[in-house]
Amino acid sequence: MKTLYTLASALLLLTFSNAKSQESQSLVLQNQVTILQYLDEKGVNYDKTDIAVISKFDAWAYLLENGKNEFPAAFFFNSKGENVKLKGDKCSQELKKLEKLNTAKINKDEDPLSDWLKHYITFLEEDTEQKNYNGYIIVLWTKYVSPEINETAFNWYKSVKENKDLNIKIILLNFDLMDTWEISDENKKVLGLE
Repeated sequence: MKTLYTLASALLLLTFSNAKSQESQSLVLQNQVTILQYLDEKGVNYDKTDIAVISKFDAWAYLLENGKNEFPAAFFFNSKGENVKLKGDKCSQELKKLEKLNTAKINKDEDPLSDWLKHYITFLEEDTEQKNYNGYIIVLWTKYVSPEINETAFNWYKSVKENKDLNIKIILLNFDLMDTWEISDENKKVLGLE
C-alpha cells in the first residue's frame, strides 16, 4: 500500500509540476517504435545510440519520488561520471559552459552517471564504440508534455551534437511509461492505464 501511496503522490507531483505550461494529456504506454516515430515527426536528427528510455517501472517511480519530474531537464556529468553543477539558472546558460564540465563543483547529493546507466536507463541501441568523453549530459523529455517543451530539449541535444570539439556524450532520455515494463494492476489503475 505504501508503494501505491508513493506512486499516487509522485504522479500528482508530476502532474502539478508540469501543469502550468503544458496541455493535459493522458498517459499512454509507449515502445521503441512510438518513441522513434515521435522523434522523426518532430524532425530530430538523432543517433540511435543517444536515445534511451527508463529501464523499468520501479526506476521510473524512484526518479519521480526524487524530483526528476521536470521537463525539459538536463543532468551534467564530468569525464569521471560525477554529477556536476554548472553555474546558471537555466540549462541554456549551462550549455554555454560545457567546456567547464571537468572543473565544475561535484554535486554529491545527485546520482552519478554510473547509477543512471546501471539502474535507470536502457538504450534503444547499444553504442559499440567505446569512447572516452570529456563529459556527459542526460536530457529528460516525454511525449505527454507540450511540443514546445520537448522542442527545447531537442534544441539542447542539437546544440551539443553540433559542437563536436567538446567531445560530450549526450543522452536523450525518454520518461514515458513503456509497454515492456511489469506494472501491477493496482498501479495501472492509479495511473489511469486501465
